[in-house]
Amino acid sequence: MKRLFPILILFSAYALSAQSLNVAVISSPELSSGLDSLTYYINYESDADIVILLGDLTGEDQSADKIKTFLNKVNKETLILPSADNLSKLNALLEMPEIFNDRFDLKAADFFLLGVSPIIPYKNYRHFSGEIFNWLNETLDTISLSDEIYLFLPEPINNTADNWKEAMKLIASKNLKLIVCGNSPQTELTNLYGYPALNLENFKPDKSNKWEIPEIRITADSIIIRSGKLLEVIDKRIEVSKEEIEIDTDNLPDSAIVFKTRLENDLYSRPFFFNNKIFAADAAGILTCRDTTGEILWDYDLNGDVYGSITIADRTLNAVTFQGDLQSISLTGEQIQSIGFNEYVTTSLLPIEYSGDKELMIPKVTNSKKALVFGTNEGKVYCYDLETLQEYWVNDISKEAINDNLILRENKIFYTSDDGFLYCIDARTGLFIWRWKYRKGDNLSASDLVISSKSIFVVSDNGQLFCIDYLLGKLNWYRDRYKLRKEISLSGDGKYIFSFDEENLYAFAVHKGNTIKEIKLDQKIRFHAFPPLAIKDNRYLLAVDGIVYLWNGDKNIERLLSVGNSPIIGVLPLSDSNLLIATADGAIYNLNLNKLVK
Repeated sequence: MKRLFPILILFSAYALSAQSLNVAVISSPELSSGLDSLTYYINYESDADIVILLGDLTGEDQSADKIKTFLNKVNKETLILPSADNLSKLNALLEMPEIFNDRFDLKAADFFLLGVSPIIPYKNYRHFSGEIFNWLNETLDTISLSDEIYLFLPEPINNTADNWKEAMKLIASKNLKLIVCGNSPQTELTNLYGYPALNLENFKPDKSNKWEIPEIRITADSIIIRSGKLLEVIDKRIEVSKEEIEIDTDNLPDSAIVFKTRLENDLYSRPFFFNNKIFAADAAGILTCRDTTGEILWDYDLNGDVYGSITIADRTLNAVTFQGDLQSISLTGEQIQSIGFNEYVTTSLLPIEYSGDKELMIPKVTNSKKALVFGTNEGKVYCYDLETLQEYWVNDISKEAINDNLILRENKIFYTSDDGFLYCIDARTGLFIWRWKYRKGDNLSASDLVISSKSIFVVSDNGQLFCIDYLLGKLNWYRDRYKLRKEISLSGDGKYIFSFDEENLYAFAVHKGNTIKEIKLDQKIRFHAFPPLAIKDNRYLLAVDGIVYLWNGDKNIERLLSVGNSPIIGVLPLSDSNLLIATADGAIYNLNLNKLVK
């Protein structure tokens, strides 16, 4: 898979004593105040050989100017590991890859500093990707058993990602000595499977603008930790027994499995089912066609990273890479045509029936009105004729990246942007109709979008559910009683909106927003959720952190199966009796519902 962002890999020779290293660690520093005093302290008062910044590096304004200033002023080696908030802003990632890296490794004396963020950039999944595991394996292969490993993460490791145990077990196969995590509610040294784990709270200067930065001094025999009133000394000569790290795996009855397979790469694009065939494009751009038994009929290399879902229109497969190559492929796996863009494409392709009156430069051969709509990192939304790949229109009202939630209704296209607004444009001309957010500071960018009747539904980053009149762009109602997640869906009859908070599933009436059902889940949602999807007999499938449930629409939610520790990115009915489930780590399952559901 081609790298989406350049990665900083540092190997430095230090003029240190052979068995000594001082590391200053700062968690989510507020650089809006005290920047000069902080850099002065690091440069002239601190004994640190290396400075490590963990967590949120930009603050609410998402500007990297302060962190860039800090890096220019500090005269010591500085390593950075940003948080989920920093890695979710696409343009910041593209424009400043030297700052927003998701990993680092550095050899200093006999100590190996290893930093890794489990946030998959832009998709914002809290998951160690296959690419990260490949990098970890390659990096660990270069480390001898005598080298001590010091692991750094932007958040406490057991709250960082769904598959954190797999990552920790891999790293612990070598000589892991200490885990250091930022963004913790309090600073404390804990024990995790027999390994010391230092959790650091977010850092601020005191009232006099003085800085007392947590520092870790590593010697041949000990690890000395100083942070405020915390003073801990770990004697490395004392052997501490280690616990076995148990890994969760998938749990499916063999009788229900028609086939299961794992792609060579991660999967962020939802599979597509057409003409009794399953099409899937993995993150590295390998498009495969399978029959319902799982046998590969053909594959095709799209030559780019794929984050948005493929689509089929006029019996043609259509895919777009993140790097901006739009391609049409026959159902037998042969390229028909392609076109490139000098922008990153940030959405799936939305097929529409074009009903505008623009005349194309190159005449069409058929009467087809099929067109493809997609958005880019520059805030543009394009509409291209499917047959000739000529442009019908472009809208550039937003200046931030378009999110992967394009939706069409009555010649109107709706989407959100990284600027936090919900947009509506005309599908015939691309002209701007309205944009909306409830108040300044609200951010709607990460939300799913759902349409019912004349309303569109969206969730803000602070958990409020909004119902908007999509003709006028005016608020119908909102609910702020619960802190809801971004995943929402519509009931089979269109009467209810489904949503989650951390512990419950809710059904809200579409027209008035009153709570119709509130159902306690048997587990808290820690990382990922898949909202209810209607299947046969008025029942629904939903998923929480890799566990798939069957819901009868009332109070009864039954745990069906587990697909392990990975986000479920697609649940697709293949027939009345068969169901396809796809996960972000590239697993695809074809399951017999009759064998699962009694």
